[in-house]
Amino acid sequence: MKAIFSAEAIGLDASTEITARIMGLSREMNRWHRPGVAELTGLSGEADYERRFLRPKADYTHATSTGSRGVWFFWTLEAGRIYEARYRTSWKDWAYRLMTVTEHGEIKDVTVEEVRGWLANVTSE
Repeated sequence: MKAIFSAEAIGLDASTEITARIMGLSREMNRWHRPGVAELTGLSGEADYERRFLRPKADYTHATSTGSRGVWFFWTLEAGRIYEARYRTSWKDWAYRLMTVTEHGEIKDVTVEEVRGWLANVTSE
């Protein structure tokens, strides 16, 4: 089963985005201003994870002229995997979520303990 996760790219500046792409710096320059989702694939040390970042699909249909509001990113998530998401909830605040997709296609939050247990089982198999 699959599910779609979305987040608004609050504060995304279209002029910075275009300049960064021209200079070949898009990933480095805007990485911390854009929402992101990664599949957690394993444990890395005691407090970190191995990640595979997912590419979003972007929708600029309702974006402001500068792109600072109204730009939405969408990711397709699959059941049986664990994901980490980081995205803005306002101009100042960021959210961080650990989540999975149920067999019914619903996105469900999971705890750090659940993630570590699941990843420990996956890497030991």
